[in-house]
Amino acid sequence: MTRTRLVKLGKPLIAAAMFALLLPGCSEQAEEFGRIKRVNSGDFGAPSAPLPLDMQTHRDVTGGQNGRTSRTHWVTMGNWMVNCFYLHAGGGQSAIASCDVAPFSGEVLAGQPIPVPNMAVVEFARNQKPRLSLVLYEPEPGTQWSYECGNRQFGTGDARKGRTMLDEGASAAFISVMKTRDCSFVYVPQGSGETLVSTNLSHGFDEAERYARQYVASPQ
Repeated sequence: MTRTRLVKLGKPLIAAAMFALLLPGCSEQAEEFGRIKRVNSGDFGAPSAPLPLDMQTHRDVTGGQNGRTSRTHWVTMGNWMVNCFYLHAGGGQSAIASCDVAPFSGEVLAGQPIPVPNMAVVEFARNQKPRLSLVLYEPEPGTQWSYECGNRQFGTGDARKGRTMLDEGASAAFISVMKTRDCSFVYVPQGSGETLVSTNLSHGFDEAERYARQYVASPQ
C-alpha cells in the first residue's frame, strides 16, 4: 500500500545515494546524499510560504505482467502532495485504487516528493470514506499534543511516535476545515522540554484532495 511510503524513505533510495558517492568527481551526488541524511533525521520543517500551485507530476511508475497492471505516481499541488496506487490483477477481479494526501516539504529526492516530518495524512481508497491520520515525529513520550484547524481540535495526553487514525466522522469534519484553514501540531519534541507549534499551510489542499477523490473513483 502507499501509506508506509509517505512515512519513511526506503533503503533502496539511501543505497543508491551511497553508491553515487563512490563515483569520482560527484559533488552533486554528495550534496544529494547530504540532503537525504537531513531528511532522514527530520532536520527540516514545513514551508512557511506558499509553493507553486500548478500540478507537477513526479515519479510515475507503471508495470504489467501475467495480466496484472499497476501504477504508482506522485503529484504536488502547492504545499500538498498526493501519492496514488492502482492495481488491476485481471481475471475478472476488481481494480484496487488508493491515494494518500500529505503536506509537501518542498524537498524532492530521486524524483520523489517528500512529506514534512509532522503531517496529517488523508487516506483515500476505492469505495471507502476518507480517513485522516496524524503523524508526529519523535514527540516526548507521555506529553500532551494536539492538532488544530480553525475551531477543530484533536489531542491526547499520550504522545508517541507513530500514527493516530481518526474515525470517519472526525476525519470528514477536519477535511472540510483543512480546505480553507492552516493547521498546526502543538507538541513537545523529544528531549526539548518546550512546546513547539508546527504549521501546515492549507494552500493546495483543496486541489490535492479533489485529485485524490477523482483518481480513486476513476483511476488511470
